[in-house]
Amino acid sequence: MKKLLLIAYHFPPDSEVGGIRVAKFAKYLPEFGYEPYVLTIKEKNIRQKDEYRLKDVSEIKIFRAALWPNIMEILLMLRNLIFLRTVIKGSGSGSNTTDFYHPPEVNPPGPIRAGNTSGLAYHIKRFLDSILELPDKMIGWLIPAVWKGYWLIKKEGIEIVLTSSPPLTVGIIGLVLSKLTGVKLVTDLRDPLELHKRKHESRRTILSDTIEKWIEKKIMYGSGKIISTTIQYTELLRSCYPELPTDKFCTISNGFDSSDYNLSDTNNDESDSFILTYLGTFYHGRTPKEFLEAISQLCKENIIPIDKLKVNLIGDVCYAEGIPVEELIKKCNLNGCINISNKIPYKESLVQMRKAVVLLLFAPEQYYAIPAKAYEYLFAKRYILCFAKDGATADLIRKTKSGIVVDPYNVRVIKDAVKKLYLFWESRKKLTIDKDLLLYERRELTRRLSQILDA
Repeated sequence: MKKLLLIAYHFPPDSEVGGIRVAKFAKYLPEFGYEPYVLTIKEKNIRQKDEYRLKDVSEIKIFRAALWPNIMEILLMLRNLIFLRTVIKGSGSGSNTTDFYHPPEVNPPGPIRAGNTSGLAYHIKRFLDSILELPDKMIGWLIPAVWKGYWLIKKEGIEIVLTSSPPLTVGIIGLVLSKLTGVKLVTDLRDPLELHKRKHESRRTILSDTIEKWIEKKIMYGSGKIISTTIQYTELLRSCYPELPTDKFCTISNGFDSSDYNLSDTNNDESDSFILTYLGTFYHGRTPKEFLEAISQLCKENIIPIDKLKVNLIGDVCYAEGIPVEELIKKCNLNGCINISNKIPYKESLVQMRKAVVLLLFAPEQYYAIPAKAYEYLFAKRYILCFAKDGATADLIRKTKSGIVVDPYNVRVIKDAVKKLYLFWESRKKLTIDKDLLLYERRELTRRLSQILDA
């Protein structure tokens, strides 16, 4: 058995979807001659856990390194400590400390203070925001992970390091370990690396962008193989680095593990409701606004009786582009038929997919990436309504003939698609798909990874 170190920030029992891919690799790699060791963060640093996911990695050797506060978090803690002491000193006058003290979030959403976008103070804040959490908020994991990884490599005689990014900090950890120990580095990119383009402009500067691009280039040159999840992104990388061998860049898509499913536990064929379900997060341009407007019109025109309509929005779905989703629902007069739920355990999410008539997939601005949830949708064998422009996600849905792709911002086109699906369902014809999807099985994808590692 060849020894392999998998480095991942998200790993079970972390409930983040980013932890599934590397956990499945770890689960199946022993079948192909590799003994995986996993390096990840300590459990106390995991924001939300799903203990069910540990079943896949119960036999895997997992090592956890501390997550130190980054510089920005340290400054925030010092600021709040100063405020707290000031308030305590003045508490004799009857002031309430809880009105003034607010502990910093682990991952504060967006800039700490937007404020005035002109003047010296704003530019200083912008510079600090862009530099002190470079390349991302997880940079505090760098030193502890390198220390633990170096010890593991030397102690266990590990030959290859495989990193799973984002966050980009993980890629840096792998690169540093490769330089220190001489082990081969394989970089697996679940999403495109250029994440600075997604940051708010108040958290970016020319200097921070330049540094991140330099880091990305170093990772590209320092890796033996670069794996991405879509052909589109693989081709982009080849065009960005024409001086590197084309076979350095490989593609292993995301997928599903059929052993996770009990296909007999749910059956929606006799349901009296037209159930449309979304599981995921509203970010990166994802919003149900146009979809809600479309189904609102269908209800007003009595094409879809509102008492037959049921829409489930499950996950981080309370806000979309800064707007409360509840407001969008109220504006469209859809109260009562839209259900908003927080994240649910992975196993329950698979059950909800099977209960749906139609699964909603929002991927409007992701030309080079495909939401990992899309592959689980495929195996759930429910028709998919995909909100996407041309790109990797739209290509997948069309290639597998698993649903309808619509312009995410065109209410009329969305309305026509939903109407078509409803009328098809009302006629009691099956909307489920029956497609051979072996290509996307996690075991087969891990076989492909083992071939890349062998090379």
